[in-house]
Amino acid sequence: IRDRVRTVANPDGEEFGPSDLPDAVEAVAAGDAINYIGASSSVDFDVNGDVATAAYDITDFQDGELETLDTVEFGNELSEEDRSATAADPAGVDGEFTAQIGVLMPETGDLGPLGGPIRDGALLAATQVNDADLNVTVETRVEDTQTDPQAGISGANALVNDGFGAVVGPASSNVNLQVADQVFIPNGVVGISPSSTDPNVTDLDDNGFIFRTAPSDLLQGPAMADLAVGDNVGASSSGTLYLNDAYGQSLEESYVNAFEERDGTVGQRVSFEPNQPTYSSQWSDVLNQ
Repeated sequence: IRDRVRTVANPDGEEFGPSDLPDAVEAVAAGDAINYIGASSSVDFDVNGDVATAAYDITDFQDGELETLDTVEFGNELSEEDRSATAADPAGVDGEFTAQIGVLMPETGDLGPLGGPIRDGALLAATQVNDADLNVTVETRVEDTQTDPQAGISGANALVNDGFGAVVGPASSNVNLQVADQVFIPNGVVGISPSSTDPNVTDLDDNGFIFRTAPSDLLQGPAMADLAVGDNVGASSSGTLYLNDAYGQSLEESYVNAFEERDGTVGQRVSFEPNQPTYSSQWSDVLNQ
């Protein structure tokens, strides 16, 4: 499964999109290399299982309107050969085949509003395949991480114990890092997070089993710093107010490093816990610099 993930994200392969998903699955089952281009973008993986290219829109929200001011892109200097460097050789399947794909998402907790739609997207893809006349059937099962590492580990173990060799999720970096380290990697199970952006995911000793389709915060931080020091804002000093978890800490650090590299000065760096009745003291701390 680990190697086949790279087969479906191969720039040398035939291109397929969301409307062609059953055809794409049929091609993979036949042993063909494909380049699947999703609804949001084409995803090519580097040697770490990170996306090889990324882009961020800088958007201005004002008076009920939004305007895209700029697009910051990373990785465009990579050649097609570089993007194909980790692609695996295609391998088809004989006869009827059932793919067990778990979905490990936060249906509840802080990221419940995010996890629900991602869960539905994963289940929709399985439904499209199962409704087509193919020799491939997708079996899915959903486990709720509750946006909590321990619940995520419990859900991941339940999927692994029932034979699921690939899992979509988890969503949050705080959960993803612990689930990957304690469940996926030791059991040789592929994990593909759509939204875990902590840079530490890159450095996991994972034997190639951990992927993500969202770019690392090492890229998002510089994008925010470019906005802060650019003509639209023109800031020479900054404070930070960030969520006190793996995601918030890594993104804040990435931004601070990038802002200082652009000759900016960072004053107060204030963390906060979720679900507090008020954040007035944190706002006061970060503004009083």
